[in-house]
Amino acid sequence: MPDSQTVHIFHIERYDGSALFLHPFRADQSMLHTLENCRVEGHYGAEPDVSSLTEFRNELYGLAEHAVRSWDAETRFIPRFVISSALFVVSFLFLSIVVRDPVPVLDELLISLVVGIGSYLVQRSRGRSSERVERKRMAMRTSIDTIVFSESAIVYLLEETLHMYEAEDDALQVLLSGRRAPFAESQSESANEVLGYLSQRFGDREFRRRERRIMRGEQHAAEQVKRWAEHKKVDLALFCFYLRLKRALGSPKVHR
Repeated sequence: MPDSQTVHIFHIERYDGSALFLHPFRADQSMLHTLENCRVEGHYGAEPDVSSLTEFRNELYGLAEHAVRSWDAETRFIPRFVISSALFVVSFLFLSIVVRDPVPVLDELLISLVVGIGSYLVQRSRGRSSERVERKRMAMRTSIDTIVFSESAIVYLLEETLHMYEAEDDALQVLLSGRRAPFAESQSESANEVLGYLSQRFGDREFRRRERRIMRGEQHAAEQVKRWAEHKKVDLALFCFYLRLKRALGSPKVHR
C-alpha cells in the first residue's frame, strides 16, 4: 500500500450517476488486519448520495461478517477437529465393543462419521455466536462506521477520465486513438492506489493477454473484448479507464 498506516476507499461517480466504490477489502482475514491496523479514509469527487454510502457500508458489513467467520474457523479449527475426532473414535469403539448386537463395520463407520461431523458443525455454529466472535464482529463494524469521506481533486480528474470513455460508443477506439484524457499523468499516490484496485478486477490471465495485444494495436483482440462487453462479461469503459491509468502511471502496485 502507498502508506502502511493508511488505506483509501474511492467513490467514483459514473457517467449515468451510479456509484463505483474502489477499495482493497475482500471477505478474508486481510480485511480484519486492515481494519485493525490501518487508518481507512474515503475520497470522492462528486459528492455521493447518502443512499449510496449506506449501501456501501452494508456491503462492507457483509464482507466483514464473512471475514470474521473465516477468522473464527481458522483459529478454532484444531480444537474443534480434535474434539470431533475424539467423538468419532469413542462412537466407533462404543458401537464395536459395547453394543451387544453386532453392527456392520460400514454402519459403525457411517454412524461415527455422522457423530464427528455433527459435533464439528455444532461447535462451529456455537462459535459464531460466542462472546469472542461477537466482540470481533462489533470491533469490525465500529471500524467501518468510523470511515469518513472527504472531497479529493484527484478523484474529480479520475471521474472525468472515466466519463470520457463512458460517453463514447466505442471506448476502445477512444483509448487507441491516443486522445488526451483529463487525467494528469503524474505519479499520484491516490491514482496508483486506484490503479492497484482496478488491477485486481482485471487480473485474470485472459484480460492480461488481451490487454497486451490491444496496446500493440491488434484489432482482433479489441474485437474480442467488445464481444465480451456485449455479453456483459466486462465493463468496457472501466477496462479502458484501467488501461489509460496503467499507461499513464506504469505497472500498478497491487494491494494484498
